[in-house]
Amino acid sequence: MEGVFIFLDLEFLYLQDSFYTQDEVPDSVQLLLEDGILRLSWTNFVLQPISHTELIIQSGAFEGETMFRDPNTGFLYWGSRVFKPST
Repeated sequence: MEGVFIFLDLEFLYLQDSFYTQDEVPDSVQLLLEDGILRLSWTNFVLQPISHTELIIQSGAFEGETMFRDPNTGFLYWGSRVFKPST
């Protein structure tokens, strides 16, 4: 894919059912930098770093929610979802 940089491959470690969506969540996702825009590969979320450990969702139904990245483990936390780096 031209103009796309795979920033991080992630696997779901834990997922609690969501009241907000019935969409099937894949086993793994990619954090992509596409034409200067940071996104997750399975959503239309536009993400913006707000610190060296936090991302804020800039679009969609979850706009304004934050994700936290643990700098020691690389795990990405968002609500009841935990993503771990693929090995």
